[in-house]
Amino acid sequence: MKKIIAVLLITILAAWALAGCGQASANTGGFNEKSDVTVVSREEGSGTRGAFIELLGIQVKDDDGTTTDRTTKEAVIADGTDIVLTNVANDTYAIGYISTGSLNDTIKALSIDGAAPTVDNIKNASYPVSRPFNIAYKGQPDGLAADFIARVPGASEVFWGSFVCYTADAKHRMLGVPRQLIEKYGAVSRPVALAMAEGALERSGAFWAFSVTGLAGPDGDGTDTPVGTVWIGIAGREEQPRSEAKKFLFSGSRNEVREAAAAAALEELLGRINRQGY
Repeated sequence: MKKIIAVLLITILAAWALAGCGQASANTGGFNEKSDVTVVSREEGSGTRGAFIELLGIQVKDDDGTTTDRTTKEAVIADGTDIVLTNVANDTYAIGYISTGSLNDTIKALSIDGAAPTVDNIKNASYPVSRPFNIAYKGQPDGLAADFIARVPGASEVFWGSFVCYTADAKHRMLGVPRQLIEKYGAVSRPVALAMAEGALERSGAFWAFSVTGLAGPDGDGTDTPVGTVWIGIAGREEQPRSEAKKFLFSGSRNEVREAAAAAALEELLGRINRQGY
C-alpha cells in the first residue's frame, strides 16, 4: 500500500476589527484615530505565531545566533484562533493574525500595500504575508487523497513536492525513521506511523503532518498483521500531545482499503485541526 503523507502549512494573514471604523473622525465620537491599538497575539510556542513573527520580521537573530521574539509585552495573548477572532471582533482598536481559512464576517482582513488577501494576490505574491499550503506525499497519490488534492481550486499553484520513501532505507534517510524501529515493529505499526509523521513535520517546517502506513493486500506481508490494517499518524507543531497514531482495520478490495485509509487520514487530520481552532 502506498503510504501517503500530507503536510499542511496554513496561509497566515493579518486581520482587524471593522466595527466602528467607518468615516468617523476623532471629533465625532466615532473611531478615534489617536486611540492605542490593542495587539492580539497567539501564545508562545504557537506555530501560527512562529510563522507570523518570522514573516513580519518581529523575530530577530542576535549576534550569538539565538532568536528573540519582539512581540510587545502589552499584547493580549490568545490560546487559539477562536479566541483571536473574539478579541478582535469585540474591540474596534484590536489587530491580530489568523489563517485565511478562519476568516468570517465578524472581522475584516487587512490590505497590505494596497493588496487585499485574496487567492489571486496570495498566488502572485502581491500580498506579502503568506506561506504556501504544502502537501508532501509518498508516491503517486490515488483514491480519495488524489481527489482531495485535485479538486481544491488552485491546488497546482501551491503543491509543494513529495517524500518518496518506499524502502526502510528511504524512510530513514528522508524522514529520519530509525532503522531499528522498522526492524522491531514492522513498517505497518504505530511507532513507524508516528516517526513518519514527526519526520515530515520537522523536515517540512509545516504546522501539521499525517502519515498512513498499511497493508492493502491482496497478499499479506508474511507476519500476523491482517490485510486491511492501517496505522494513521498525525503530528502537530502546536498540539499536546505533539503526535498520536490510530489503528484501523478496513475490509474490501485493495483499492477500497486504500480509499478508506485516505478518507480516514483526512478525517483524522481535519479533526485535529478543528480541535486546535484553525
